[in-house]
Amino acid sequence: MKRYVALVARSLALLAVITVTNFFLIHLVPGGPLEVISRARVESGAAPLSDAERAMFRRYYGLDQPLPAQLLAYAGQLLHGDLGYSTFFRRPSSEIIAEYCKRTSLLVAAGVLVAVCTGLPLGIVSAARRGSLLDSVLLAVEMTLHAAPPFLLAMAALIVFAVKLQWFPLAGSEAIMDAKSAGFAGMLRHLALPALSLGAWESSTVYYLARNAMVDILGEDYIRTARAKGLGNHEILIRHALPALLPMLLARFAVLFGTAIGGAFFAEQVFSYPGLGQLSLTAFQNYDYLLLRGIFLVLAASILTAYLVADLWLIRFDARAGERA
Repeated sequence: MKRYVALVARSLALLAVITVTNFFLIHLVPGGPLEVISRARVESGAAPLSDAERAMFRRYYGLDQPLPAQLLAYAGQLLHGDLGYSTFFRRPSSEIIAEYCKRTSLLVAAGVLVAVCTGLPLGIVSAARRGSLLDSVLLAVEMTLHAAPPFLLAMAALIVFAVKLQWFPLAGSEAIMDAKSAGFAGMLRHLALPALSLGAWESSTVYYLARNAMVDILGEDYIRTARAKGLGNHEILIRHALPALLPMLLARFAVLFGTAIGGAFFAEQVFSYPGLGQLSLTAFQNYDYLLLRGIFLVLAASILTAYLVADLWLIRFDARAGERA
């Protein structure tokens, strides 16, 4: 129980540090927050902020108060789910981020599913045939995928499957944003190529996790005992190795989740996919740093939560392993 409490306390402390750092980002922008808002208004063709509007924004964001008071007000806003007001979209940032977050989550989930369905069996086969020609070929292929930048894989997939073969559409904005009118099949057709590109890149991570973990498991004493009893390789994998492998992989999938978000941002740019990556670029190009601050905080909290869940699961798995021993 103490380890659980310590992990949760450490995660909350790290989240507090991230929140404070995120708060000060907007204050590091040249000219300060009000100049950012005024510049965004001018860029969009509207008039600069008037004195009355500046006073209103100062009161809304607490800029007329000392920094410690502003920080406390910002923390209070976060507790109520208020991530600020987008100066470009002219809507609450939380509403916009929620819309785009659903699409990024869909892409990440589909990409991770592809990665698991390809990398996991290949990693198991590679470990079971360690040192063979098949193992060497799989290592070379997965090493190439792991070394390739995600945007390069996405560009190659776009050129081959969308431009040359025309199996998939070039972009997926409209069907993903309006899934009802496009239909489920249309949405999947537009989602397929970004998800496959992301999954191909992420499969190398799953492959290495599965292969290394399986190599360690196959070297355990109870596996040697099973072989000495005359059990075949297939039976050893199914009855003994896989039950020990899956909990270990689940505890390490937070790494996969974190890298998948980064890969999804590149895929969104290549395929014009309307997710948080596209939203971040739009916010940056339009000086909407308040929206950017909300995006950064949501991403940081999501990744931190994934690592916390993985650490808690790993503690539970270690405790069960100790009980069995």
